Amino acid sequence: MQITGLPELVAVAATIRFRPILLTTITTLADLLPTSYGWGGSDPVLLPMTLALAWGLLIGTLTALILIPLLLIITEDLRKINISMLLFSIFS
Repeated sequence: MQITGLPELVAVAATIRFRPILLTTITTLADLLPTSYGWGGSDPVLLPMTLALAWGLLIGTLTALILIPLLLIITEDLRKINISMLLFSIFS
């Protein structure tokens, strides 16, 4: 398979990284949820810590899988636009 540009490269990298990141997140959240929501007992010291860990892991996973690849593609497109505008202004 020939990769021709950044969007294709990001898509290939995302498919490779998707399964390990998602499986790690699911198993960690499955471990944190009973403690964070008090199922089977409630510890006032552990509750805020596990809630912060669970939500932080969820937000971090979404950031790693969705936001970072999108920002990479957007900044690359903006860089191309700025270079073409600069070349157009120099040579016109």
